[in-house]
Parts: sequence; C-alpha cells; structure tokens
Amino acid sequence: QKLNKDYTLTIDRDLQQTVVDQLKGNHGAVVMFNPQTGDVLAMYSNPSYSLKDVQDAATWIKLENDRKEKPLLNRALNEYYVPGSTFKTVMMYTAFRNNMQDTRFTTSGGFSPPGCGRTITDDNGGCEACGNIGIDVAYQKSSNIYFSFMGTQLGGQKIHDTAKLLGIGAYDSLSGEGQGRREPEIWN
Repeated sequence: QKLNKDYTLTIDRDLQQTVVDQLKGNHGAVVMFNPQTGDVLAMYSNPSYSLKDVQDAATWIKLENDRKEKPLLNRALNEYYVPGSTFKTVMMYTAFRNNMQDTRFTTSGGFSPPGCGRTITDDNGGCEACGNIGIDVAYQKSSNIYFSFMGTQLGGQKIHDTAKLLGIGAYDSLSGEGQGRREPEIWN
C-alpha cells in the first residue's frame, strides 16, 4: 500500500558522529532527542557493525554468534537500563516538593537502608562526600549514600508521585501511556 506521508530524517550528522566517536571502545548506547519536538538527533549502539562488512552469510553468522560483544544487539532500542544517577534529579525535586531540601546526613563510608541487607556506597567504594552533607553537596558529588538515605526519608509514595508528575515511570493500564516495556516499580 502506497503511503501518502512525507518523512524527515532528523539525525544530525555531526552530532551522530560525535556520539559514535565517544562510544568507541565502550559498550553502551546513546539516544539524543530535541525535547521541544521529540526529534531523534542521534542514536547509536556500540559495539556495532557496518552493512558493508556483512555482504556474505559467513560474516553475518559470525556476528550473530558473538555472544560477548553482541554487535547485532541495538542497545538503544532493545536493552533495559536502570536510571542510575540521572534519577538523583528526581530525588532532589521530590525533596524540594516535600520541604525536605534542608535534610542533612552524616556518613563516613556507606548507608545501610533498613531491610536492605547491603551497604550502599559511592562510586569509589566509600563516600565521595564524607561528613555532614546537605543536598547541594550530595548532588554536586553525585552521592549514592545521601540519596539512598533521602529515599528512605521521603518514602516510596512521594518519590512515585514526583516521578509520575514528571512523566517518568511505568503504567498499569493499556490505555496508551508508555507504549514500551512496563516496569511498575522502576521509580522504586
């Protein structure tokens, strides 16, 4: 059936090349959008492959069987990633929405949330910002310790409400929201 619609490629060639260069030698994916229009400006998954390199069946089979590198896997579209440190912005906003932005926490190396069974540390295995810190230093240093503590103080419902307000999260209904994978506890 002939389509009567025009399509426009929105990929920015220079931005796309920058993304390719930045991911060289690393596993991962980058997707960049124009937030005002939703246009995809760059999308890349690495390791990757070139169509010119797979002109024969043997090369294709070799790529398909590479379980370590998985070059045929589009990590941008077909992998699931936890939000990581990007969610600290949501946590900070939740704290401000609930007048808890002045909450301080003293740490010397980790935080063990009640019932968790493991100690949460910062990237270095200790604490990036030790001592009595506030939300400003915790955000600047991207402190897992502080924001884990803050999460226990805020509670799941407040975090959920803020995430939902921001359009983040999964949806329990099939009414059209969140056409992708549904992960009802992703914000938690």
